[in-house]
Amino acid sequence: MKDKETERQRHRDKYAKNRDNHLAQKKEYEKTYSERRAILTIMRKYNLTETTAKQFYLDSMGSCNCCGEHWNPLLHSRRFSIDHDHDTGKVRGILCQNCNSSLGLLGESIDKMNKLIAYTKNVCNK
Repeated sequence: MKDKETERQRHRDKYAKNRDNHLAQKKEYEKTYSERRAILTIMRKYNLTETTAKQFYLDSMGSCNCCGEHWNPLLHSRRFSIDHDHDTGKVRGILCQNCNSSLGLLGESIDKMNKLIAYTKNVCNK
């Protein structure tokens, strides 16, 4: 038991002594591998090939397939949402968070979307 505690303390001391170097290495690792991790996540989650996942990742740096709004990945914590059919898992496109949330909240119902459009036209257009 005493040996484990001694070892833990040795690691704590070593980390404290080299904290700045450790944090710099961690930052460099994150910069180097964050893109790769994102691509691997897309591949696994949506069962896509690496080429297709890379293309979705690159597309995510641009604009929403729905509203066309551009976003800057440096300013937004999440770059994109991958729109997909929850029943089949088929990927449909890249959406901004607002469009993706709206689509989900409306239950992907075209009837509800048309009603919202009609309501918006009647109430918001002056």
